[in-house]
Amino acid sequence: MCSRTTRLSTVISGSSRKWKTTRNLTSKKPRRNYAVMLNPSSTLSLRRRRSWLTTSTKQVLGRTKIGGKARAMVVTSSVRRALDYFQAFNAYLKERKSPYKAIVAFSGEHEHGGKKVTEASLNGFGTNLIPVRIREEPYCFLICAEKFQTGYDEPLLHTMYVDKPLSGIKAVQTLSRLNRSHQKKHDTFVLDFQNDSDTIQTAFEPYYRTTILAEETDPNKLHDLKGSLENYQVYSAKEVDKLIALYLGNADRDRLDAILDACVAIYIDSLDEEKQVDFKGKAKAFVRTYGFLASVLPYGNPAWEKLSTFLNFLIPKLPAPIETDLSKGILEAIDMDSYRVEVRAGL
Repeated sequence: MCSRTTRLSTVISGSSRKWKTTRNLTSKKPRRNYAVMLNPSSTLSLRRRRSWLTTSTKQVLGRTKIGGKARAMVVTSSVRRALDYFQAFNAYLKERKSPYKAIVAFSGEHEHGGKKVTEASLNGFGTNLIPVRIREEPYCFLICAEKFQTGYDEPLLHTMYVDKPLSGIKAVQTLSRLNRSHQKKHDTFVLDFQNDSDTIQTAFEPYYRTTILAEETDPNKLHDLKGSLENYQVYSAKEVDKLIALYLGNADRDRLDAILDACVAIYIDSLDEEKQVDFKGKAKAFVRTYGFLASVLPYGNPAWEKLSTFLNFLIPKLPAPIETDLSKGILEAIDMDSYRVEVRAGL
């Protein structure tokens, strides 16, 4: 197990291209830094949910997360719902001509599609083999009905789809399935169709010490943040491009640090304390917002990906005169080779 900070990005899908985001949940024993992003909507049809899943499954099917081994869990409210999702996922994977498969987990025997079905009859293997097979190819998705929400420790779990009301300790236990550490696990992702931000905040407050901050997120915010950051002239577009080229070219860390340290010097010498705090805050906001939007939007933006990567390197080096920097030390903990794979996939 490695000591690292894992970001949990939670998304509630809505009818518009805006999402309500909440963030900065910090453990009483801070081992993880959470960014929880929510926007309530519990009335979407299964077809509408599937359209969102189609976009967000790139987290898993893209094979860039956790060194290409990322797995996803679908948490459903009933066996019938789990069976519907299992059928929908199979149809989607077949439509994509994907080699990957889903596993369904539920108890007992139930009627579906005019016949009696069990886990074993649908999966082709027994219940006791589910935790083993989900780690193996070609299985990527675990669809659950009242199973694996507690006591299931699988480091390869990266993405979770929640289609079930959650509250209290059940919400904490369920979302925490993603918190198991892995050397190549840099973030996590949750797409939640059922729960609102107040419910999740109430559930986590007994276990986390900082206040959740909420705001609306949309792609236009990135344009505004990018413009504000560029106005400070701490870095240039040429420096961003050079660092990315060096990084993707497997350059030594010293060559990256030379570029970053020059930017830090400008940050310290040219900006007063108030501007430093504003710059660093906006840099973090850009990285956080881009990471969220890149997970749910069907298109990419190489320029945003480059800047986000550059800022991920720069932020830990920036002094924090006022705020407590919970991200300090994160960069050193990141597996640089596996992160490089994710960056290449985004460009």
